[in-house]
Amino acid sequence: MQNQLMNKSIAELKKKDKALQDENTLLLKKIKEEKELSQKLQQEQNHDIISSSVPQLLSSGEHGEVEGQSQSANAVIPPWMINHLHESNRG
Repeated sequence: MQNQLMNKSIAELKKKDKALQDENTLLLKKIKEEKELSQKLQQEQNHDIISSSVPQLLSSGEHGEVEGQSQSANAVIPPWMINHLHESNRG
């Protein structure tokens, strides 16, 4: 009788252990998928920011003095440099 109770308890614990391991595996998989999705979205946002910033920076020259200069070098001119270029051309 006692032996049957022990076997039954062990079997129940093994079932619970298996269920917890399965749940843990699913949670780890979900975390990995969400992390990959987050990284992908961040890369897309960075790409969108760069894509939208470059044309604005390149077309912000007053008389074409800045426009298109950095396009061939794939460089981005920071706004403070553009302002500095405009100020130095005025004076």
